[in-house]
Amino acid sequence: MKQYLILFVVLITILVNCDRRKNAKESLQESVEMFTKNNTVEQITYFPEAYSEIVTDSILSNGNQIKIKHFTDLETNILNDFKVDTIHYKHYYRDFKAELSISNKVNQILNTTIDKALFIKNDSKNTDFLNDAIMTKVWLNDNQPAIQNDIIVNVLFCKPETDHCLFYEIYVDNVGKYSVKLTDNVYYKES
Repeated sequence: MKQYLILFVVLITILVNCDRRKNAKESLQESVEMFTKNNTVEQITYFPEAYSEIVTDSILSNGNQIKIKHFTDLETNILNDFKVDTIHYKHYYRDFKAELSISNKVNQILNTTIDKALFIKNDSKNTDFLNDAIMTKVWLNDNQPAIQNDIIVNVLFCKPETDHCLFYEIYVDNVGKYSVKLTDNVYYKES
């Protein structure tokens, strides 16, 4: 009888402990899943964080003066968003514009704004790329061939967080007429 009593107690203990309760590991995993499902943190970053401006003023040997003001357009940006664990990252890359002013000793030859719209208008094949890219650099081509009165301005568009870039040249003649050309030159972003 004593053996039956011990067997009965053991069976009751086993049955009571097998009630499908979760162990500590399962409970922790479920709590983490619930937390990550219900709680996401959003981290917003702007590149650059504030207004920036670069002004280049050059005088060529023929007397032409070129002024390029490359500045942040605080109104337009490209969004790159992604999620890692519970953090939703939003990287806003601000676009840039440039003001190009060319004058000779006597008068103003050209005074225009260089922006994405100018390149979309002149290169409709790359509209999708240009809409997702920012104008990263604008500079005077000081290695230009010996074209007596033409001025060449280089412009670089790159997609944020990639190495995909398009390299353009703007040719300006001595009366202020200009043309935009996509070059075959390969340009690699600096690491």
